[in-house]
Amino acid sequence: MADVKYGSLILNRATDDDTYAVVYCSKEAETVSIPAEIDGVAVTAIADNAFEECRMLLHVEFEPPSEELLMAGAVLTEIGEYAFSYCDNLVSIDIPYTVYSIGRGAFYNCRSLKLATLPASAYVGSYAFCGCTELEKISPLAYASEGILSSCEKLSKIELLPGISEICEDAFEDCYALTEIVIPRNVRRIEQLAFRGCHGLKRVRFEDPEGWFVRIRYDGSVHAIDLSNEFEIAEELSHMDFDDGVDFWYKA
Repeated sequence: MADVKYGSLILNRATDDDTYAVVYCSKEAETVSIPAEIDGVAVTAIADNAFEECRMLLHVEFEPPSEELLMAGAVLTEIGEYAFSYCDNLVSIDIPYTVYSIGRGAFYNCRSLKLATLPASAYVGSYAFCGCTELEKISPLAYASEGILSSCEKLSKIELLPGISEICEDAFEDCYALTEIVIPRNVRRIEQLAFRGCHGLKRVRFEDPEGWFVRIRYDGSVHAIDLSNEFEIAEELSHMDFDDGVDFWYKA
């Protein structure tokens, strides 16, 4: 189908489900309103790289869907990989509650981003907010994907929702301002480098601290660990490195 122009946006109409996806934004755009529909046809996705390197972009609005679209489930559900990466001047983003998938690197290196509001149940892909060095506040996370908040240097608080089962590699690496975190009881695994460089981390509280082990990579040995001292554990996690031989922490 032919592309459609809507202000600073270009949208493509899919033939399989007859909906629109935002595929491109003018690099000169400063404020953008993403439509819920065009001529009665729903906008359901923001494609990979759609806003990449829109360095002038300051503000993004999402038009609310009509009652008819909501009833039909024809709403924005997906933000693609690297969709808003390198939007250097974007200060905040409020992602609609209808979105259930935020792709890899979606806001990668948005260096002015201070506030990110996410749907509670949305999947957030690896490196989604990596390099957002000014980020100060983000909604509680339903996923702790690989590198999701790495190098978010000013982020002092990270809240993890109860359903999280693992904290992936590099998830919070170099979050220098992070001072404490609660590890939900459903977490069964913390991968290498998850908290490396979090040297401001002073307290790590495990909701279920019994039965944790650490695997040493070099010889494959396994050691039980005592998580009763929250301050010592914080120091160990923040210094965990490839070079110390620690592969991952896990709960048996």
